Amino acid sequence: MKKYALLLILIFFSTYISSLSLAQTEDQKIKVQSLDENLKLDTLPDSIYEKRYGLPEKPQNLNSIPTSKRVNEILKAANLSDETKAVDQLDKDILFRSARKYELEALSKHYPKIDKSKLKALIEKARDEKF
Repeated sequence: MKKYALLLILIFFSTYISSLSLAQTEDQKIKVQSLDENLKLDTLPDSIYEKRYGLPEKPQNLNSIPTSKRVNEILKAANLSDETKAVDQLDKDILFRSARKYELEALSKHYPKIDKSKLKALIEKARDEKF
């Protein structure tokens, strides 16, 4: 019963907030997420509500980074141990994040002392990393 009450409160609040929006377009829908498979959203009209079940997939954020240990492993796998030996962990994390975000030419302008083949290897390894 608490689930239904909470759902009704969320629907009411979403409807109220959306009615206050002056810039609302016709294609906007209220998103309703049901984490309980037994709680069916069939009674809600499709024209107003976008119904979802289960946990949403987490989009990959290009600005996020794995643990420091994993970043160091990836740098080592890209043969960048010597180039990153004298820099602190923050600079290593920035290099890793930049490799996920930028193309080779832009990255090589920021890191001109690092060989392009090593930067290319880092880009591939950084972008393949899932966390």
